[in-house]
Amino acid sequence: MDVTRLCLRTCNPDGSSYGGFKWPLAVGATVEAPDWDPSPHCGNGLHGLLNGEGDGSLLDTSGILLVVEAVGQIVDLGEKVKFPSAIVRCVGTKEEATSFLLDHCPGKAIVFATVTGGDWATVTGGDRSTVTGRDRATVTGGDWATVTGGYRATVTGGEGSALVLSYYDRRKRIVTAYVGENGIKPNTPYKLDSNNNFAEVK
Repeated sequence: MDVTRLCLRTCNPDGSSYGGFKWPLAVGATVEAPDWDPSPHCGNGLHGLLNGEGDGSLLDTSGILLVVEAVGQIVDLGEKVKFPSAIVRCVGTKEEATSFLLDHCPGKAIVFATVTGGDWATVTGGDRSTVTGRDRATVTGGDWATVTGGYRATVTGGEGSALVLSYYDRRKRIVTAYVGENGIKPNTPYKLDSNNNFAEVK
């Protein structure tokens, strides 16, 4: 298995997807696009998020999640890729598929993943992920992520993200900020200042 070619995608519970195309729901099964065209436009191929990274809004997590190994040419379409053929490597829930990718694609910003790191860790998650680091960690999430850091941690989130930091004042206290509100900017690192307010890291 070539882990650099793993892609995340979704389908309906019966394996059907856009245009009535049907994905096999058995690990090890192969599948081919009947209309393959390598032109860099959507359609005419099998589609997914390479290494689980990209636009999470393109996936419907109410259905089945697949991790497939792309075979042949991979065409970059921006927030997703397409390819002519694939081998099914994982079939399951959002948690099962993202866990499979976390195991095989370390360090990638995997959409919908739940990622936890210890003290001083560098922890990264993709769109709509839940990303948590402990004290002094550097924690980054994509759009609409929930990004949590412990004491003296640095947190960064994309559009629509919630940022959570903690400090100690006879007990642990929590401070929350929301990207897009009160001057909190997307894709910008923040720490708590001496007054325990969110401050941009220069």
